[in-house]
Amino acid sequence: MTDSATNALELPLYIVGEPVNTDDKLEVIYPYTGEVSGLVSQINWSQAQTAIEAALHGTSSTPAMTRYQRHEILLKARNCLASGPMNLRT
Repeated sequence: MTDSATNALELPLYIVGEPVNTDDKLEVIYPYTGEVSGLVSQINWSQAQTAIEAALHGTSSTPAMTRYQRHEILLKARNCLASGPMNLRT
């Protein structure tokens, strides 16, 4: 981690809707200044397996989604990203 990372926004990753902080961080660099603007926790293999299992089979609090439901969510996210950053709030 660089010295400029000390003032950066630090965000967790989310697994099954729960925030998870890890010691392994990804530095997010602001392209115009080259400064670290954020730190994001990175997932490990065990956490990835947990997320994949939850996505495929659901959990007690979140039932499994159909392929079509996942497709609809990803399509909406793609369209929001393609139309500009202001539309990400919807």
